[in-house]
Amino acid sequence: MQIGWLYDSTAEDLNTSIGIHSRGWTSSYLFPEPPAFLGAMPPGGPEAMLQQRRWATGMLEILFNKQSPLIGMFSRKIRFRQNLAYIYGFTWGLRSIPELFYCLLPAYCLLHNSALFPKGIYLGIIVTLVGIYCVYTLWEFMSLGFSVYSWYVSQSFWRIKTTCSWLFSIPDIILKLLGISRTVFIVTKKTMPETKSRFTSVPSQREDDCLDPDSGKFEFDGSLYFLPGTFILLVNLAALAGYSMGLQRLSNYGGGGGSGLAEACGCILVVMLFLPFLKGLFEKGKYGIPLSTLSKAAFLAVLFLVFSLGK
Repeated sequence: MQIGWLYDSTAEDLNTSIGIHSRGWTSSYLFPEPPAFLGAMPPGGPEAMLQQRRWATGMLEILFNKQSPLIGMFSRKIRFRQNLAYIYGFTWGLRSIPELFYCLLPAYCLLHNSALFPKGIYLGIIVTLVGIYCVYTLWEFMSLGFSVYSWYVSQSFWRIKTTCSWLFSIPDIILKLLGISRTVFIVTKKTMPETKSRFTSVPSQREDDCLDPDSGKFEFDGSLYFLPGTFILLVNLAALAGYSMGLQRLSNYGGGGGSGLAEACGCILVVMLFLPFLKGLFEKGKYGIPLSTLSKAAFLAVLFLVFSLGK
């Protein structure tokens, strides 16, 4: 009988979990008062980005190893709905590609003078569905005792960690599958929470991981983790500036269905979600975006603008 953790992944807890479930074991939900297990969180932005990358890479590793739920769906004792849940979690890293495009599409359409959203009643339906989703998720947070600001931080950090951290898990797993390099477990610094409230162990509170607990400010360094977010912010700011000055009218590709207020609102939403990066443009020290990262992002943004306006 084999016992112990399964370490064929940098996400060894999930690898062990699916291994146990594949043998027919079931799980029980326990929420004792006070909490029996309290998690530790990274002290700042760079450490949190590193941790998120490690998690996303580890889950992709499981997706392609012998524990993969894609294989176990037909050959193991794990339940079908459990397999779907595991597949959803293990493909988190792959979400970075469509999320990156979603953050850039409103800006591209605004610059290219093309429509992203449908007109008339269909736009109203989309706005209504988005509003219902926002209200429902906000209600979930407030029903657990969290504030509106916590809900905003959660929505913001999901976009940031997906486009800035999970994005790097894709080349990690590609290089491993090709046999070029191996993934390495890098230990991140942790800080233990000072208070042991009822909601300390709620997973949603992890969305505050990138905020310094003392100052409430987002931390940056010169790593590549912050390049995609800075690039996204600059592109959307440039698109809004161009829209306000009428530069999108220089493009003749939009025709009668050109961009408008809906696409501009999309850019504003992206800027709001990347507000920590906007603040980082004006901060100094560890709370400011390094000049090297800003220069690289500005260069990529200029290329994006040339492509959007000239295509």
